[in-house]
Order: sequence, then structure tokens, then C-alpha cells
Amino acid sequence: MATNIRWRGATLVDIKQVCEIGNFHIANSCCTLETTPLPVSYYEEKLRDLNARGLPFFVLVTDLDKWIDGSNLILGYCYLSPFGGHLLSYASTVQLSIYICQSYMKTDVGHRFLEEVLILVAFGKVMHNCVERVGDIARIGAGSALGLVNQSPLYNIIAIVAVDPKDPDEGNRLKDMLLSLKFVEKGRMEKVAMKKGRFLDTIYLQWTAPERVRDAR
Repeated sequence: MATNIRWRGATLVDIKQVCEIGNFHIANSCCTLETTPLPVSYYEEKLRDLNARGLPFFVLVTDLDKWIDGSNLILGYCYLSPFGGHLLSYASTVQLSIYICQSYMKTDVGHRFLEEVLILVAFGKVMHNCVERVGDIARIGAGSALGLVNQSPLYNIIAIVAVDPKDPDEGNRLKDMLLSLKFVEKGRMEKVAMKKGRFLDTIYLQWTAPERVRDAR
């Protein structure tokens, strides 16, 4: 990746920019099925939760452009969140979210950003501290009488992509990027969602860490 563009772990200072990027996509695209802008507090809580679980929340930053407060501009963000709720059985599988700011959407920064995230996962650099919940009680604390925690390396990443069959730019660009990074399309549900007055399909894609890498851990 270019020396003037780098990725790093997100901090609370970054969240206002993250929120702005996310809300742009909520308002203007079908790549997220959210319809109502989210508050900064939503992303702050997301960051705290993923940090506690050992799951990555990364931002892509450039020092060539500045945000309104003078800080380096965030070009996008990416995080991996629990798949299948909080079930320990799913500890090795996570769900991908990635968003790029409007002015860089048609560049290759998203591809290069995600490629580096996948390398981390492939070589076992991300461990998921999965905490199973029973009813309304969070079972917290490894080794405690109430604790039910499974620390697991990640093997699978699931991406759920909303696409507009009538508009090649709505979701299909993301789908094609994922396919180029060795995600495999596993299924498609047709007209299961509606946004901006249009029916959308959802496509399920899966990336799995190469066996030769997993076996070497």
C-alpha cells in the first residue's frame, strides 16, 4: 500500500469520521440495509465490543488530506464481528463489514485494505474471544464458575452483500472485489429486502483460510 496511505486500529478519536462514512452509505447506497443514520455512540460501542473480543476494527488513513478538525483523513473502515450471535460454536467464523469514503470508492484502496486484513487472519494473527450468552446473562470471565469463553483463531469470514439486480453499481462492485480475493459465492436470496423503493437480493460469500496455513499454526 502507498506510503501515504496506511491502515491501523481504530480509536475513539476516529469514530466521528467513521460515522460520517457509514451514514453516507446508509443514505445513498444499498450496500448496507440500514435505513436510518446511526449515532456516533453506536460506533463507539461497536469499537469497545470488538476490542474486548480481540476482533479487528481497522481504519484506512491518509496524510495527504485532512478532515474538518485537522486530523488525517480516514478513507474507509473495516471490522470483523461475531457471526451467529454469541454462540461458541461459531467462534472461528466472523462477518465482514467494509466501507470506503465516497471520493475513493472507485479506486483500489478497498481491495488492498481488505487483502491485508485477510493476510492477518490467514496467518492466525487474530484470535476471537467469543463469549456465549445464556438468556440475558453474559457469561464473562475465562476460568470462572460463570465463565464460558472460547478463544479461537479465525478460519472463515462471511460477507453478506445486498445487490440491486437492475443496477450494476449497487453491491456488485463489492461482490466482484470479494470474488477477486478468493471469497466464494455460497448462495443468493432474491428480493428479500427493499431500500429506496427497490427490491434487493442478498448474496452470501465465504472466505476460508488456506489449509496449508491453518495446518502450520
